[in-house]
Amino acid sequence: MEIKEYTPQQFDELEKHWKQLEKGCEMTAFQLYDWYKNINDLYSREKVKNIFRKWTYVLVTEQDVPIMIAPIQVVKFGFGNKRVGYPKGFYIIRRQWYSDYLNFIYEDFSEKAVDLVLKYMFEKYGLNVCRFEQIIKNTSFYQYITKHFKYSQWECYCAELVLPETFDEYKNLLSKSTRQNIRTAINRQSRDGVNLQHRIVYSLDDETLEKLKEIRAQRLKEKQQKSAGKASLFGKAYGFLRKMSIRLFCAEHNVLHNSCAPWCFLVTDGDKIASYFWGIRNDYKKEFYIILAGVDKEYLWYSPSISHLYLFIEEQYKEGADDIKVFDFTRGGERYKTDMGGSKKETYRIDFSINE
Repeated sequence: MEIKEYTPQQFDELEKHWKQLEKGCEMTAFQLYDWYKNINDLYSREKVKNIFRKWTYVLVTEQDVPIMIAPIQVVKFGFGNKRVGYPKGFYIIRRQWYSDYLNFIYEDFSEKAVDLVLKYMFEKYGLNVCRFEQIIKNTSFYQYITKHFKYSQWECYCAELVLPETFDEYKNLLSKSTRQNIRTAINRQSRDGVNLQHRIVYSLDDETLEKLKEIRAQRLKEKQQKSAGKASLFGKAYGFLRKMSIRLFCAEHNVLHNSCAPWCFLVTDGDKIASYFWGIRNDYKKEFYIILAGVDKEYLWYSPSISHLYLFIEEQYKEGADDIKVFDFTRGGERYKTDMGGSKKETYRIDFSINE
């Protein structure tokens, strides 16, 4: 096997190899070339942050056939230790908050390729610690790490809804109270003369995108106000410093405007947006990932997202549609994810040392 590094400036040279590997059965939408292209574009804009880190893409080939790509962030000057902080070492390139599942890029997993990457990185950069975040437990990559290294891990809650064969099977995933709440929400809409409509769209104009941002900003402001009221003095100080560090070091990632394979589940009342789910797709596997969600507080009483996603799923079964296999709710422990039939998707941050 041969190994070659590519800089962020050489990212486009990887397109042919990357798009061949991203079809692998263990890849998610967050391993797609187009998603990483958006992330890679941030690198040149985060000049201050780049004093402390380096991004590199390590391609492993065998007889000119691509085997694996490892998107690695090398943290040259870190702080803290293995449990807390941001120690120097190796990380998988990601964008904070948005990249929910991380992995190397491969069609068929090769332990030999990972061995080669880790050995190469250790010898070249002299760093030992690896902190690989958001690793899905049922992947070969997770199994490889836990088999070959002494490691520590911390769980991150994620959930996904894998649609079963029939609608009756789907309904059985919902609790009795959830089904009753959905019926109640639909009856409220009818009683109050609120004619909500739903649809999935794959392209949104700038005006609609701005409306989605406004709804999300409203929701975030309310959440921050609630959490600020409960926070200790230390918690408030930490929150302030975190916010300042983001402003100083992180370039804005306008994910709504600049993302690959976007989709949006819109619930509307005429021209008004009542609620939405927005995310990206992995069309190879017919998986729809929810990254952002929002509800206009005027419509909270009608539970528009939950009730209309249920109605949409029912329509999919009646029409015999086969274009969606999974709704992946990604990170976070919000109750609606399990209410809608989602199940836990075991995902971990794993810390280990290469030469230990």
